[in-house]
Amino acid sequence: MIELIVMAIFGVVAYVFYKMMLKEPILPWKEKKFMNQIPHQIKRNKKEKA
Repeated sequence: MIELIVMAIFGVVAYVFYKMMLKEPILPWKEKKFMNQIPHQIKRNKKEKA
């Protein structure tokens, strides 16, 4: 039984490490807020440069 707990913990750690390396949000339901900020920031940066 302890082997399953250790494997589950290792799986969670590997998942978090993978998401951090790809710079993606770890929790999938947080992604919508993250994606909405990017186009707004790009538009703002284009206006400031012009």
